[in-house]
Amino acid sequence: MRPSIRKTAGQNRLKAFCSITLDDEFAIHELRILTSARGLSIVMPDLRRRERCSQCGRGNPVRVRFCNHCGLELASEEFLQRPHDDLIYFDIVHPLKMSVRQYMTNVILEAYEQALQLSQEPTYTPPEPIIIRRGDAA
Repeated sequence: MRPSIRKTAGQNRLKAFCSITLDDEFAIHELRILTSARGLSIVMPDLRRRERCSQCGRGNPVRVRFCNHCGLELASEEFLQRPHDDLIYFDIVHPLKMSVRQYMTNVILEAYEQALQLSQEPTYTPPEPIIIRRGDAA
């Protein structure tokens, strides 16, 4: 696994974006490094769900009231006020084993901490990528 860290500016929960390359064969982009009450965590890439308009057939984000293309009313005000946060976004890639997720998290956060320390120096250049070969993870 070879992580590449891209820090963000500002003081919000999002600290950096990360891309990883697995065995120089498969890349995953737009992982996010966030801060929470439990510390730093990794969020996998996700997509916002879309629903098709019954009139024009075009896709619209979930929980919009009117179709962005033809203007047909898609949802009532009552529906929009109900909490459905789990229905809006879904992961498009994720590890299937907790041990692999923990391994990815450790490698990515280690690279993030290294980039954070190095970025404080006046002659900062991004660190060399970390290469982890198949079989390194449990």
